[in-house]
Amino acid sequence: MQIIHNKDDIKKIRQKHFDKKIGFVPTMGCLHLGHLSIVEKSKIESDITIVSIFINEKQFSEGEDFDKYPKNHEQDINLLKEKNVDYLYIPNSQEMYKNNHSTFIQIKTDDIQVMCGKSRANFFGGILLVITKLLHQVQPDYLFLGEKDFQQFFLIRKMIQELDFNTKAFLCPTVREKNGLAMSSRNNYLNSKELEKASMLYNSLLIAKEKIIQNESCYQDIINEQIKILEQNKFIIDYYELRNQNNLKIVNNISEYIDSRLFVAVNFNNKCRLIDNIKL
Repeated sequence: MQIIHNKDDIKKIRQKHFDKKIGFVPTMGCLHLGHLSIVEKSKIESDITIVSIFINEKQFSEGEDFDKYPKNHEQDINLLKEKNVDYLYIPNSQEMYKNNHSTFIQIKTDDIQVMCGKSRANFFGGILLVITKLLHQVQPDYLFLGEKDFQQFFLIRKMIQELDFNTKAFLCPTVREKNGLAMSSRNNYLNSKELEKASMLYNSLLIAKEKIIQNESCYQDIINEQIKILEQNKFIIDYYELRNQNNLKIVNNISEYIDSRLFVAVNFNNKCRLIDNIKL
Protein backbone atom coordinates (compact mmCIF):
# COMPACT_ATOMS: atom_id res chain seq x y z
CA MET A 1 0.00 0.00 0.00
CA GLN A 2 1.36 3.39 -1.00
CA ILE A 3 0.67 6.34 1.31
CA ILE A 4 0.24 9.74 -0.34
CA HIS A 5 0.00 13.16 1.33
CA ASN A 6 0.05 15.53 -1.63
CA LYS A 7 -2.93 16.28 -3.88
CA ASP A 8 -0.72 16.56 -6.96
CA ASP A 9 0.58 13.05 -6.31
CA ILE A 10 -2.91 11.59 -5.83
CA LYS A 11 -3.98 13.14 -9.15
CA LYS A 12 -1.14 11.24 -10.85
CA ILE A 13 -2.69 7.94 -9.74
CA ARG A 14 -5.60 8.53 -12.13
CA GLN A 15 -3.11 9.11 -14.96
CA LYS A 16 -1.12 6.02 -14.02
CA HIS A 17 -4.23 3.83 -13.95
CA PHE A 18 -6.13 5.51 -16.79
CA ASP A 19 -7.46 2.14 -18.00
CA LYS A 20 -8.57 0.90 -14.55
CA LYS A 21 -11.74 1.34 -12.53
CA ILE A 22 -10.85 3.27 -9.39
CA GLY A 23 -12.92 2.90 -6.23
CA PHE A 24 -12.73 5.54 -3.49
CA VAL A 25 -13.61 5.31 0.22
CA PRO A 26 -13.42 8.69 2.04
CA THR A 27 -13.07 8.45 5.85
CA MET A 28 -12.11 10.52 8.87
CA GLY A 29 -10.02 7.67 10.25
CA CYS A 30 -10.33 5.73 13.50
CA LEU A 31 -11.40 2.85 11.28
CA HIS A 32 -13.69 0.05 12.41
CA LEU A 33 -15.31 -2.99 10.80
CA GLY A 34 -17.93 -0.76 9.16
CA HIS A 35 -15.25 1.13 7.26
CA LEU A 36 -13.49 -2.09 6.37
CA SER A 37 -16.67 -3.62 4.94
CA ILE A 38 -16.93 -0.58 2.65
CA VAL A 39 -13.31 -1.11 1.62
CA GLU A 40 -14.12 -4.75 0.84
CA LYS A 41 -17.00 -3.62 -1.39
CA SER A 42 -14.62 -1.33 -3.27
CA LYS A 43 -12.14 -4.18 -3.69
CA ILE A 44 -14.89 -6.29 -5.28
CA GLU A 45 -16.21 -3.62 -7.63
CA SER A 46 -12.97 -1.83 -8.54
CA ASP A 47 -9.56 -2.55 -10.02
CA ILE A 48 -7.84 -0.02 -7.75
CA THR A 49 -8.99 1.05 -4.27
CA ILE A 50 -8.05 4.39 -2.73
CA VAL A 51 -8.95 5.25 0.88
CA SER A 52 -8.61 8.74 2.32
CA ILE A 53 -8.25 9.82 5.95
CA PHE A 54 -9.01 13.46 6.66
CA ILE A 55 -10.82 14.97 9.64
CA ASN A 56 -12.71 17.69 7.84
CA GLU A 57 -12.83 20.84 9.94
CA LYS A 58 -15.42 22.45 7.65
CA GLN A 59 -18.23 20.11 8.72
CA PHE A 60 -17.89 20.84 12.45
CA SER A 61 -19.76 23.69 14.11
CA GLU A 62 -18.61 25.60 17.17
CA GLY A 63 -18.88 23.46 20.29
CA GLU A 64 -18.70 20.14 18.41
CA ASP A 65 -15.96 17.56 18.83
CA PHE A 66 -13.44 18.53 16.13
CA ASP A 67 -10.53 18.86 18.57
CA LYS A 68 -11.19 15.54 20.32
CA TYR A 69 -12.39 13.46 17.38
CA PRO A 70 -10.76 10.00 17.83
CA LYS A 71 -7.53 9.41 15.92
CA ASN A 72 -5.39 6.29 15.45
CA HIS A 73 -3.43 6.57 12.20
CA GLU A 74 -1.02 3.76 13.01
CA GLN A 75 -3.83 1.28 13.55
CA ASP A 76 -5.69 2.60 10.50
CA ILE A 77 -2.64 2.04 8.29
CA ASN A 78 -2.17 -1.51 9.55
CA LEU A 79 -5.85 -2.36 8.99
CA LEU A 80 -5.79 -1.02 5.43
CA LYS A 81 -2.58 -2.90 4.65
CA GLU A 82 -4.29 -6.10 5.79
CA LYS A 83 -7.12 -5.35 3.35
CA ASN A 84 -4.59 -4.86 0.51
CA VAL A 85 -5.72 -1.32 -0.19
CA ASP A 86 -3.74 0.10 -3.09
CA TYR A 87 -3.39 3.72 -1.98
CA LEU A 88 -4.02 5.64 1.24
CA TYR A 89 -4.41 9.41 0.85
CA ILE A 90 -3.77 11.43 4.04
CA PRO A 91 -3.77 15.15 3.21
CA ASN A 92 -3.36 17.75 5.95
CA SER A 93 -5.58 20.77 6.46
CA GLN A 94 -3.21 23.11 4.63
CA GLU A 95 -3.19 20.76 1.65
CA MET A 96 -7.00 20.72 1.52
CA TYR A 97 -7.76 24.31 2.51
CA LYS A 98 -5.13 26.89 1.65
CA ASN A 99 -5.00 30.09 3.68
CA ASN A 100 -8.02 32.32 3.11
CA HIS A 101 -10.01 29.50 1.47
CA SER A 102 -13.18 31.32 0.44
CA THR A 103 -15.15 28.94 -1.78
CA PHE A 104 -18.06 27.06 -0.23
CA ILE A 105 -21.04 25.07 -1.46
CA GLN A 106 -24.49 26.54 -0.95
CA ILE A 107 -27.30 24.01 -1.02
CA LYS A 108 -30.66 25.41 -2.09
CA THR A 109 -32.92 22.51 -1.29
CA ASP A 110 -35.20 21.37 1.50
CA ASP A 111 -33.08 18.21 1.79
CA ILE A 112 -30.51 20.02 3.90
CA GLN A 113 -32.97 21.69 6.26
CA VAL A 114 -34.16 18.43 7.84
CA MET A 115 -32.73 15.91 10.30
CA CYS A 116 -28.96 16.39 10.72
CA GLY A 117 -29.00 19.47 8.49
CA LYS A 118 -31.48 21.19 10.77
CA SER A 119 -29.44 20.81 13.95
CA ARG A 120 -25.87 20.96 12.56
CA ALA A 121 -25.45 24.25 10.75
CA ASN A 122 -22.18 23.60 8.92
CA PHE A 123 -22.44 19.85 8.56
CA PHE A 124 -23.60 19.08 5.04
CA GLY A 125 -22.11 22.18 3.43
CA GLY A 126 -18.75 21.11 4.86
CA ILE A 127 -19.20 17.52 3.75
CA LEU A 128 -20.16 18.42 0.19
CA LEU A 129 -17.22 20.82 0.01
CA VAL A 130 -14.64 18.22 1.05
CA ILE A 131 -16.21 15.49 -1.10
CA THR A 132 -16.12 17.84 -4.10
CA LYS A 133 -12.43 18.51 -3.53
CA LEU A 134 -11.63 14.84 -2.97
CA LEU A 135 -13.52 13.77 -6.10
CA HIS A 136 -11.58 16.32 -8.16
CA GLN A 137 -8.30 15.12 -6.68
CA VAL A 138 -8.89 11.35 -6.79
CA GLN A 139 -11.14 11.25 -9.91
CA PRO A 140 -12.66 7.87 -8.99
CA ASP A 141 -15.12 5.87 -11.04
CA TYR A 142 -16.88 4.67 -7.90
CA LEU A 143 -17.53 6.25 -4.50
CA PHE A 144 -18.44 3.99 -1.57
CA LEU A 145 -20.42 5.34 1.41
CA GLY A 146 -22.12 3.83 4.45
CA GLU A 147 -25.87 3.40 4.94
CA LYS A 148 -25.75 4.66 8.55
CA ASP A 149 -25.19 8.15 7.14
CA PHE A 150 -28.08 7.88 4.68
CA GLN A 151 -28.88 11.60 4.48
CA GLN A 152 -25.22 12.26 3.72
CA PHE A 153 -25.28 9.63 0.96
CA PHE A 154 -28.51 11.10 -0.44
CA LEU A 155 -27.05 14.61 -0.71
CA ILE A 156 -23.68 13.48 -2.09
CA ARG A 157 -25.36 11.34 -4.75
CA LYS A 158 -27.61 14.26 -5.68
CA MET A 159 -24.61 16.61 -5.95
CA ILE A 160 -22.74 14.09 -8.10
CA GLN A 161 -25.69 13.91 -10.49
CA GLU A 162 -26.38 17.64 -10.62
CA LEU A 163 -22.72 18.70 -11.03
CA ASP A 164 -21.99 15.98 -13.62
CA PHE A 165 -19.22 14.17 -11.77
CA ASN A 166 -18.16 11.05 -13.64
CA THR A 167 -18.55 8.96 -10.49
CA LYS A 168 -21.12 6.41 -9.37
CA ALA A 169 -22.03 6.34 -5.65
CA PHE A 170 -22.58 3.00 -3.92
CA LEU A 171 -24.52 2.63 -0.65
CA CYS A 172 -22.98 -0.01 1.64
CA PRO A 173 -24.94 -1.72 4.48
CA THR A 174 -24.55 -0.61 8.08
CA VAL A 175 -22.29 -2.88 10.12
CA ARG A 176 -23.37 -3.38 13.72
CA GLU A 177 -21.95 -4.50 17.03
CA LYS A 178 -23.25 -7.81 18.39
CA ASN A 179 -25.84 -5.85 20.39
CA GLY A 180 -27.08 -4.05 17.27
CA LEU A 181 -25.46 -0.66 17.84
CA ALA A 182 -24.32 0.81 14.53
CA MET A 183 -20.53 0.95 14.39
CA SER A 184 -19.15 4.48 14.57
CA SER A 185 -15.83 6.10 15.40
CA ARG A 186 -17.66 8.14 18.05
CA ASN A 187 -18.54 4.93 19.89
CA ASN A 188 -15.00 5.25 21.28
CA TYR A 189 -16.32 7.96 23.59
CA LEU A 190 -18.42 5.36 25.47
CA ASN A 191 -17.41 2.82 28.11
CA SER A 192 -18.58 -0.81 28.00
CA LYS A 193 -21.75 -0.21 30.04
CA GLU A 194 -22.69 2.79 27.93
CA LEU A 195 -22.08 0.85 24.72
CA GLU A 196 -24.47 -1.83 25.91
CA LYS A 197 -27.14 0.70 26.88
CA ALA A 198 -26.69 2.55 23.59
CA SER A 199 -27.96 -0.55 21.80
CA MET A 200 -31.44 0.58 22.88
CA LEU A 201 -31.37 2.93 19.90
CA TYR A 202 -31.36 0.15 17.31
CA ASN A 203 -33.79 -1.96 19.33
CA SER A 204 -36.14 1.00 19.41
CA LEU A 205 -36.06 1.23 15.61
CA LEU A 206 -36.81 -2.49 15.29
CA ILE A 207 -39.76 -2.23 17.69
CA ALA A 208 -41.13 0.85 15.94
CA LYS A 209 -40.76 -0.80 12.54
CA GLU A 210 -42.63 -3.92 13.64
CA LYS A 211 -45.46 -1.94 15.25
CA ILE A 212 -45.82 0.40 12.26
CA ILE A 213 -46.06 -2.54 9.87
CA GLN A 214 -48.73 -4.11 12.08
CA ASN A 215 -50.70 -0.89 12.53
CA GLU A 216 -49.87 1.50 9.71
CA SER A 217 -52.52 4.10 10.53
CA CYS A 218 -50.95 5.53 13.70
CA TYR A 219 -47.21 5.53 13.11
CA GLN A 220 -46.63 8.89 14.84
CA ASP A 221 -48.08 7.55 18.09
CA ILE A 222 -45.69 4.59 17.82
CA ILE A 223 -42.71 6.90 17.28
CA ASN A 224 -43.78 9.13 20.18
CA GLU A 225 -43.91 6.06 22.41
CA GLN A 226 -40.33 5.15 21.47
CA ILE A 227 -39.17 8.73 22.02
CA LYS A 228 -40.60 8.66 25.52
CA ILE A 229 -38.82 5.38 26.35
CA LEU A 230 -35.48 6.67 25.05
CA GLU A 231 -35.81 9.94 26.94
CA GLN A 232 -36.45 8.01 30.15
CA ASN A 233 -33.08 6.32 29.58
CA LYS A 234 -31.07 9.55 29.15
CA PHE A 235 -31.20 9.76 25.36
CA ILE A 236 -31.70 13.38 24.30
CA ILE A 237 -33.66 13.20 21.05
CA ASP A 238 -32.64 15.35 18.11
CA TYR A 239 -35.10 13.70 15.73
CA TYR A 240 -37.02 10.44 15.32
CA GLU A 241 -38.87 10.46 12.02
CA LEU A 242 -40.33 8.37 9.23
CA ARG A 243 -39.26 9.75 5.85
CA ASN A 244 -39.38 8.72 2.21
CA GLN A 245 -35.90 7.56 1.22
CA ASN A 246 -36.31 8.87 -2.34
CA ASN A 247 -36.84 12.53 -1.38
CA LEU A 248 -36.40 12.69 2.44
CA LYS A 249 -39.90 14.08 2.87
CA ILE A 250 -42.03 13.12 5.88
CA VAL A 251 -44.27 10.15 5.10
CA ASN A 252 -47.94 11.18 5.09
CA ASN A 253 -49.77 8.14 3.76
CA ILE A 254 -49.58 4.37 3.78
CA SER A 255 -48.74 4.15 0.07
CA GLU A 256 -45.29 5.64 0.78
CA TYR A 257 -44.29 3.08 3.42
CA ILE A 258 -42.60 0.77 0.92
CA ASP A 259 -39.97 3.47 0.21
CA SER A 260 -39.63 4.82 3.74
CA ARG A 261 -36.99 4.74 6.47
CA LEU A 262 -37.05 5.40 10.17
CA PHE A 263 -34.34 7.93 11.05
CA VAL A 264 -33.11 8.74 14.55
CA ALA A 265 -30.40 10.94 16.08
CA VAL A 266 -29.71 11.38 19.79
CA ASN A 267 -27.21 12.78 22.24
CA PHE A 268 -26.38 9.94 24.60
CA ASN A 269 -25.22 10.58 28.19
CA ASN A 270 -23.97 14.01 27.06
CA LYS A 271 -20.99 12.15 25.59
CA CYS A 272 -21.68 11.56 21.94
CA ARG A 273 -24.13 11.92 19.11
CA LEU A 274 -25.52 8.65 17.77
CA ILE A 275 -27.46 8.28 14.52
CA ASP A 276 -29.13 5.30 12.88
CA ASN A 277 -31.80 4.38 10.36
CA ILE A 278 -33.57 1.30 9.03
CA LYS A 279 -35.66 0.70 5.95
CA LEU A 280 -39.31 -0.01 6.67
